[in-house]
Amino acid sequence: MEFGAEGTVDVYSTNSINMRTAGDINFHADRDINMFAGGNINMKSNAATNIGAVTTLQMASQGEMTIYGQSTVGIKADGALALQSAITGSFDGGASLRFKALR
Repeated sequence: MEFGAEGTVDVYSTNSINMRTAGDINFHADRDINMFAGGNINMKSNAATNIGAVTTLQMASQGEMTIYGQSTVGIKADGALALQSAITGSFDGGASLRFKALR
């Protein structure tokens, strides 16, 4: 561990850094929290996983992106909902497919 003159704390390991608690782990920053992995970032919860943003939430992938729900997947917009594909778009509703326009 290194303690900088400006109040920084640097932690480095040539192997792993592991933390565990029987309670909660809380991270708080008055500015940004940044994470980078040279490989994968894996997260899993045995209950709900919640991600929220007060202003903008963006997701992007340079490869494929999949959103899957073993039950229902809902997409709702209080404003406009725009779907766009540069090559091909398709909908498969299984036994039924419904589109409804109001007005």
